[in-house]
Amino acid sequence: MLKHLTAIVAASVAIAACQPVGTPTVQNETQAESLPPPAVPAESPPKAGTTGKAAAKPSAKVAARTAPPPKPVPRFNPEALIGMNERETQALLGAPSSVRDQPPAKVWTYAAADCELNVIFYLDLESRLFRALNYEVDSKTRTQRARQDCISEVATKYLRKRS
Repeated sequence: MLKHLTAIVAASVAIAACQPVGTPTVQNETQAESLPPPAVPAESPPKAGTTGKAAAKPSAKVAARTAPPPKPVPRFNPEALIGMNERETQALLGAPSSVRDQPPAKVWTYAAADCELNVIFYLDLESRLFRALNYEVDSKTRTQRARQDCISEVATKYLRKRS
């Protein structure tokens, strides 16, 4: 009989040892409803010598805190340049990467990684100012998608923030 009692006590102690420290034992449903939810423990670093996907990957929460949010691409429609003079164009896009005279026009080039936006100015005889009358998007691939990507690249690189 004493052997059985000793075995029962030993089993009870072993089971009690499995209970995490600081976690309340729930006696009945009423008590369980009144207790706050248990705190979620922070992830501990993987132990030396462990392998597996869980050990290799940081949690989504950790990755979300460390990765900066992607920068939004400024919205830009080059049609807005038409009619602008040189000063207004520079106020919007900043200084061009190059300027060339092609009489009777001036061509301002805004270069991006794989493409460029050329703004073509002609002299307005009435105001005596050069105004943008046309633009060209020049990229290595001549698809509509490449054209849109180029405009986005130029906008990201050159477009000035307005207050």
